[in-house]
Amino acid sequence: MSGELLAQSAGIKLTHVPYKGQPDAMNDLLSGRVTMMPLTAALAVPHIKAGKLRPLAVTTATRSTALPDLPTVAEAANLAGYEVGTWFGLVAPAKVPEAITKKLAADIAQILTMPDVKAKFDTLGMELAPQSPAQFDAFIAKEAAKVEQGHQAGRHRAAVMASIRTPICAQLGIRHPIFGFSHSVDVAVAIARAGGFPVLGLAREMPHEIPEILAHVEERMGTMPYGIDLMLPSNVPKEARIDGLRAALPAGHVEFVDGLRRRFAVEPPVKPSFFTTQVRSEALFEAQIDAVLSSNARGVATAIGLRADLIERAKARGKLTFSLVGSVRHAQKALAMGVGVLVAQGYDAGGHTGPVGTLSLLPQIIAVAGTAPVLAAGGIATGAQVLGTIAMGAQGAWLGTLWMAARENHTPPALLRRLIESTSEDTLITRAHSGKPCRVVRSDWIDAWNEPGAPGPLGMPLQQVLTGDVFASIHEHDNPRLIYEAAGQSVFAIERETTVADQVERLVDDMDAACARLRTMADAATLPEPVHAAA
Repeated sequence: MSGELLAQSAGIKLTHVPYKGQPDAMNDLLSGRVTMMPLTAALAVPHIKAGKLRPLAVTTATRSTALPDLPTVAEAANLAGYEVGTWFGLVAPAKVPEAITKKLAADIAQILTMPDVKAKFDTLGMELAPQSPAQFDAFIAKEAAKVEQGHQAGRHRAAVMASIRTPICAQLGIRHPIFGFSHSVDVAVAIARAGGFPVLGLAREMPHEIPEILAHVEERMGTMPYGIDLMLPSNVPKEARIDGLRAALPAGHVEFVDGLRRRFAVEPPVKPSFFTTQVRSEALFEAQIDAVLSSNARGVATAIGLRADLIERAKARGKLTFSLVGSVRHAQKALAMGVGVLVAQGYDAGGHTGPVGTLSLLPQIIAVAGTAPVLAAGGIATGAQVLGTIAMGAQGAWLGTLWMAARENHTPPALLRRLIESTSEDTLITRAHSGKPCRVVRSDWIDAWNEPGAPGPLGMPLQQVLTGDVFASIHEHDNPRLIYEAAGQSVFAIERETTVADQVERLVDDMDAACARLRTMADAATLPEPVHAAA
């Protein structure tokens, strides 16, 4: 507020940079990312004495006893009447008799004259100014008017900064250009409630399960928009049973995996799952597609594979189609089939991905997209990154890895610990998970496939047939040594368990802060260049 009032009083332009807490703000001030900040004397004086900060003025009406040589803003800038200070007072319920309030005020004033009490406040950089109840009433009224004046200016600024929306936000009816992929229904619902666009991954669900899952989703979300993601790779059997494919697995691969089971003492999974009972096939895909198209989902996305008939049928039902692409060739193929939105997924991404990094891939996809919106995906976990991709021409960002830290994801404890402890370098692209290049957070199971003598992973879907029971087991039993999951280089942002609401709030706040930093830099760029005299 002191900054807003200073800008108004002096007729200057100051760019407000919002922070969620004092530590982040102080770090940016000390590092020079922001150029000025109002601070209490208790916070500022240690850094001033250490030579890390240069004081400009105090915002109070009189000079501070902690910094007696420092002028007030009114003195330094010739702004008569400028006064902003942090103050503390004691209040009582309105119905307390006047005699009692006067007695309390007198006793407090007497206490504040005690040398040891005054000395304690001096060490905190706080100055004592006892007032009568009537004086304090008048003071509060004056401060309230001042706060409202600052809020009026702040509301306009906040309205501008909170309006970072793109055309696709209006098209889908969402508040923020944040698209969140997750296998968890709870995460999807929370993303929608937070103002983003959730995309529920159903590639691991059986077709007969999908209608019930989506009925539950729509019951909780009402009319809020959401999307569904399917994985439709080519070169899979038309029809297949997992038992039949197991019998056809190469003996050397079976022996290798059996050896790993013994070496790591892998317990057999108890519960049936997609990975132990099913195999990807054309028949499975068709049944999944039918179930998804019968839903009220606003969007349908494909992570792997393009199906012209799916795109046509989805568009006929009023659904927006998305395609995750890792190259210009993939993008052009998707556009030719009529895909509505391209998701430029870079090498940084978790799950199945290509060889080109997000920042290199994104401008290439935007260049060929024409009027089709483009979203950025891969390694994105901060609001500054989201804003950066929008500045490049994207209409939003697609995030997946980040949500695994959310309580709503019900991430197994051992996997959550692995994600928290991992850095971007702890993820790698491997075929050991599915048979196709897939970025995962590494574990001893993944590393075993890179050891000398290990066979090359089989292709999709045979690699899942070979190892699916192990993947199911390490998740079911929360195996701390072996557990892994598809995860991108954005794992760097997972520091603790949180909630989706907190994550979205942090993304939006960070977008606003990044936007404010850009304005600050732009304002600085308009200042006249220094003139250097020749020697």
